[in-house]
Amino acid sequence: MRVKQSRLPDEQYDVVVVGAGFGGPVAAKKCAEAGLRTLMLERSEQVGEKVVSGLTIPFYGFLFSPDFIRDGNPPIERPVDGIINYIIKDVDAGEIDIDDSLKIPKPLSPVISFGYNAYCKPFCQWEADQAVGAGAELRTSMAAVDVIREDGVVTGIVTEDGRHIGCRVVINAEGSQGVLAVKAGVREKYPPETISLADVYDYEMPKEDVDRIFGHTLRFCWGWDEQMVAPPLGYGNGLMVWPYNSSLHFMHWENNSFDKLSTEA
Repeated sequence: MRVKQSRLPDEQYDVVVVGAGFGGPVAAKKCAEAGLRTLMLERSEQVGEKVVSGLTIPFYGFLFSPDFIRDGNPPIERPVDGIINYIIKDVDAGEIDIDDSLKIPKPLSPVISFGYNAYCKPFCQWEADQAVGAGAELRTSMAAVDVIREDGVVTGIVTEDGRHIGCRVVINAEGSQGVLAVKAGVREKYPPETISLADVYDYEMPKEDVDRIFGHTLRFCWGWDEQMVAPPLGYGNGLMVWPYNSSLHFMHWENNSFDKLSTEA
């Protein structure tokens, strides 16, 4: 149900930014610096809590990023010199045939990095701190569940506790699974078969072991659904490994799992 403006808002801002992941804080900071009264909402208790991936910022991400990221000493962990892709070609009698020829090569000069690895949550928190420092207001544990419309124009949002927050502009930065884009009619709701399950793990490891085994190279492993080799549900897809200073970050995801589970059930 799309909420039509039928009462005065409980609060009024110039801009409401929904989501405090990677993009939301940047938008909030820019708006606050422009003198706009800016509110940033995050549904999680902590900023960046919903981000499950590892993070690699390519070097051009610093070259062309906002000045405050390029010059502000963000919490990066480790330089990256390339990517090795392990593609599962076949699985037979417990043996796995892997093609590792697909690589993003190392740069020509050893002093040039492909990019930099960072943990998502601290990086998002750092960005949010920059936005708050510029004058934006941050509220966590507050989800936007609907938009307010007046004469066909979005004039605010409704929170899960029923608060009506009016604004001149809503910036939707809640991510691919957010509901506001659907409520506003920007896109349709994603069907279950397009949704992936993701699980993440962090393993502490002495820095010298990370250096010796992984170096500064990302490792991505890819399988197909029909191979049914990936845990925990036995289907395919990806495992991504980010080396950090003294730890490894694993993210594994599976496509179409909900659809297959519902079909098998």
